[in-house]
Amino acid sequence: MGELAASHPVARVLVSGGLPHLDRPFDYVVPADLDDDAVPGARVTVTLAGRTEDGWITERLTASDHPGQLSPLRSVVSPLPVLTPALHATCAAVAAHYGGTVADVVRLAVPARHATEERAALALGEPGPVERPVAPTPGPAWTGVPAAGALLARIAAGEHPAAAWVATPDGGDPARHWAHGLLDLAVAAAASGRGALLLVPDDADVQTVLDLAGTRSEAVLGGLVGLTASQGPRARYAAWVRVLLGHARLVVGTRSAAFAPVADLGVVAWWDDGDGSWSEPRTPRPHVREVAAARARIEGAALVSAGPTRTARVQSWVESGRMADLAPAARAARAAARVHVAGEGVDQERDAAARRARIPSVAWQAAQRALQHGPVLVQVPRTGWSGAVRCRECGTAAACHLCPGHLVQPGAGQPPQCGTCGEAPRHWACTRCGGQRWRPAAPGTERTAHELGRAFPGVRVVTSTAASRVATVGPEPALVIATPGVEPRPEAGWAAALVLDGAVTLELPVADAEAQALRRWVSGTASVRPDGPGIVLCGVPAHAGIDAVEAMVRRDPVWYARRLLAERTQAHLPPAVSLVHLVGHRQDVEGSLQEFTAALDAAEVVGPVPVGAAALPSRWDDLDPEQAAQAWVRVPWAHHAELARTAHDLRAHRSARRATGQLVMTVDPEDWVAP
Repeated sequence: MGELAASHPVARVLVSGGLPHLDRPFDYVVPADLDDDAVPGARVTVTLAGRTEDGWITERLTASDHPGQLSPLRSVVSPLPVLTPALHATCAAVAAHYGGTVADVVRLAVPARHATEERAALALGEPGPVERPVAPTPGPAWTGVPAAGALLARIAAGEHPAAAWVATPDGGDPARHWAHGLLDLAVAAAASGRGALLLVPDDADVQTVLDLAGTRSEAVLGGLVGLTASQGPRARYAAWVRVLLGHARLVVGTRSAAFAPVADLGVVAWWDDGDGSWSEPRTPRPHVREVAAARARIEGAALVSAGPTRTARVQSWVESGRMADLAPAARAARAAARVHVAGEGVDQERDAAARRARIPSVAWQAAQRALQHGPVLVQVPRTGWSGAVRCRECGTAAACHLCPGHLVQPGAGQPPQCGTCGEAPRHWACTRCGGQRWRPAAPGTERTAHELGRAFPGVRVVTSTAASRVATVGPEPALVIATPGVEPRPEAGWAAALVLDGAVTLELPVADAEAQALRRWVSGTASVRPDGPGIVLCGVPAHAGIDAVEAMVRRDPVWYARRLLAERTQAHLPPAVSLVHLVGHRQDVEGSLQEFTAALDAAEVVGPVPVGAAALPSRWDDLDPEQAAQAWVRVPWAHHAELARTAHDLRAHRSARRATGQLVMTVDPEDWVAP
């Protein structure tokens, strides 16, 4: 074997490719020629079960408790300690929460190595002295939040408070933009000599934070570093290593930055907890919220959840005392732009069709007045020309006569065609009433832009979607049609906003459709100026989304979060309970349910029930949808740790016996509605 390291000759290694039943570190001896480079946290290669695997050294030991002979390390890929003790502890905590393996989480946390960028970063040497700015006072972004000063003061003093902040609408004032609130948190952390991690949903938000940081006087914000997956492997690794080595201590990034190894972390904050991008699609599918909470607990950092609204999970943390409540005062909500629900109040007498019309007269009038003073936002939930086509007489969705699909209208002046097979019927007739006339059910951005362009000749029409996003719009009059989440940032605020097709947003096929609708409405219209016609909410049915609509009108998302949590608690739904969702072959699902109920006295089983073919993983091409099933196991939240541990043990058991069936388990899923 050759000569071994003289001191601490044993390296404990977390193996990257370990199977669930091998979810533990393994001991290897360190050859003398690798002694200097085999530091804790370094990437190495080892032999496991006759195969060469990658891994990370977690610690060096004087001896091993393994009774047999140890294999030597094969090589040290890099002496850079990428798996720091804090990062390893965070990965272990996240894995335990989701019943996954530590190696799976580490693969999410540590980016792929790029040797050239690593050498360039190491050549920078030791980081310079840490700049400590003056502790900040709350800026305009904290308007209406009296406790903001105490929060910033405690962070600047080196403490680690936890708080849930709901931002008031900025009303078109750039100084009140929510990004300034996050930057205040970063400055407060820097004032205590610590680092900051600010997490935002997408690249456009990262750029917004970086742009606004450049407008501020604090010199420390000049060192703010962006970290996103879209940077590409090389650039992202270069930035990540700079953070690891302490050359960058203030970071703003997307989901991929949640594990960024910020030295001496002082605060970790994330914006908009309800955004769907926060859930990692790869095993074990952690949510940024849980990663941030684990980091704050392990590294002694402040924890701040910020957003335009508040999710039921964050509200549960507030009501349990885990987070302080930084909700805006009622007077701040009253100062925001007024919300008018089309078809309610005097509309019932003036315009009987206001509730049914897609763009009722009150919306036309608001847009016409507002265009004299600036741009008008028109929020549309769908892209394209039109969604499903319906019978004009009875409203039944127009079905294709060749396949189970439904008809859509692909463009202006074009006949309907099947959205599944592409067939365009020559003579269509409704299968329910025999009617031969159709109408578009939910026009998208293209049709909306076409209709508004004709209604307001001479007015510039701008369309912003995920495929063609517009970053900003000026103060000139314009009609800006945008889908939720990609609204441009108005330089001087919106003169008014029309929120169309409210029923479509309220009926999203997700577990928290109403909460998502409220989040989209509040976020998209936050920059509407309070001195104009305000916000017109259109297409909201009288029987749906009553609480969400009322919260929008009241400008009080915290009131809605309290009601939602109370309803979820009464109905024994998350976050009052912990869930594991199982989907796969019916035989595997049923067998797993028996193991959960045998291991957990508090377990309650829901299902099995059928699962749609579209919800099955693409790799399961050989699984007959008729043989597929899904089910849920739920326990009171106090038993979450037991549920996650049972899921981990079940994965390990199936791995050890090389189970060949098809089964996916998701612990604490964000979207638990049946597909």
